[in-house]
Amino acid sequence: MLVPSALTDDALLACGVDPESRESPVERAEVAASVRERLERIARGEV
Repeated sequence: MLVPSALTDDALLACGVDPESRESPVERAEVAASVRERLERIARGEV
């Protein structure tokens, strides 16, 4: 389970996410999707 509020600002920026976007539920879902995409790219060796 990914908890966007637990991520540091640096971690969010590395995923291309504005750190302030973790405030609302809709934005948290977008943060989670962005982070998941980044992790998938790392797993494929693209990053």
